[in-house]
Amino acid sequence: MAEAKPETGVPSMEQPREVTGKRGVTMFGVPISWVAIWGALLGVGALIPIVIGFGGEGVNFPLSTCLAPIIGLVLGPYGGFVAGLIGGTIGMFLNPGAYYMGVGNILDVAMAALMTGWIVNKRWYLSAALYAVMIAAYNIIPFYVLNIYTPPIDPGVHLALWFYYVGFAVLLATGWNILPAWIKSGNAAKLFIAAWIMVWVGVAPGHLMGWVAFSWLFAYPINLIILVGTYMVWWQRIIILTVGAVLGTAILVALKRTGLRKIPGAAW
Repeated sequence: MAEAKPETGVPSMEQPREVTGKRGVTMFGVPISWVAIWGALLGVGALIPIVIGFGGEGVNFPLSTCLAPIIGLVLGPYGGFVAGLIGGTIGMFLNPGAYYMGVGNILDVAMAALMTGWIVNKRWYLSAALYAVMIAAYNIIPFYVLNIYTPPIDPGVHLALWFYYVGFAVLLATGWNILPAWIKSGNAAKLFIAAWIMVWVGVAPGHLMGWVAFSWLFAYPINLIILVGTYMVWWQRIIILTVGAVLGTAILVALKRTGLRKIPGAAW
């Protein structure tokens, strides 16, 4: 008769790590406590500015901008979306300068988590569709719907946000295979690169929505939009992407090593 193995108290990597509805109250398969905790962390992150934005007084991009896409990797698309709504609401009161769109900025945060959560679950086409809608919104609404600017419209304004167009192309090229595989990789380099791209495409729709709002709220001259969009946006976003990728890599590696039961649809 085979000798029974003693209990070590250490979680086995072979044991299933999926969270089930039998253990506490869940939402979209995610424990309510996780949604609340990550939502609160996201809200507190609004207090830490990372990049000072160009625009109205006090406008800035806080740490929550970097964290929002990571929440979708930790909680999955829909748990991350709800946590984003919670964190965005908290952040709106803690840092009004980062939430100049009000409810729009709350959706901005929640959309970032939804975008990355979709990609992890190989629904990249949903992320691509939302991204495409926001690209169209930027190129059409401020210049041809709201009637803020007098025709003819300088075509350079449509090329100014080139950094987001490159991000869309990267999503189409990598979202269906490379990103879902690399974000779950045990290779730290691949994980970091995937997290960097995930943050890039995750924040893009909300930022494009922000450009529409900026045009409506502040009516900046088109030549100023071209200048800022062409020469300032890319390096500001690279700071956000790098901070987000560093945090995302550290968080996902740490979660993988905890032995906690994996949340359905998460990247760890």
